[in-house]
Amino acid sequence: MEHVRTIEWTTVEHEHRERSVDWHWTVGVISGAAAIASFVLNNFLFGVFWIIAGFTIMMLGSKHPSQVHCLLDERGIHINGQFISYGKIKSFWIHKNFLPQRLVLDIRRPLVSDIIINMGDGHQTDSVRIFLLRFLPEKEHVFSITEAISERLGF
Repeated sequence: MEHVRTIEWTTVEHEHRERSVDWHWTVGVISGAAAIASFVLNNFLFGVFWIIAGFTIMMLGSKHPSQVHCLLDERGIHINGQFISYGKIKSFWIHKNFLPQRLVLDIRRPLVSDIIINMGDGHQTDSVRIFLLRFLPEKEHVFSITEAISERLGF
């Protein structure tokens, strides 16, 4: 049986969720209150942090996702032209209980979190799994607390 040499797909970097005016007000009030409390407690730097964090969350929450081109070949994974060799990846997992389904790559570097890639419409999930099994072990991925909170908040 001949092996597939490459698999590629294009997807969005994240699922876009429309944010209401109330969402923006909530983020603004929480970050503003935390900043005011920091200033009252003479912690100027932490107050500035809360202001910057509030604006950043509002900007990222309103951002429309960009297109991501993914390519798997026999050397590694290309994500928008950035190459990751299989030697830098511990394992992979495909979460099938999400729409769109997600490919999770467990990276070997200590300060780098997992790379999560949407699988698009999911029609090639099985072929991606079979392809990656030639190079990487498959290990179930359990979401960390920060990933779970981020997912719950819609990021």
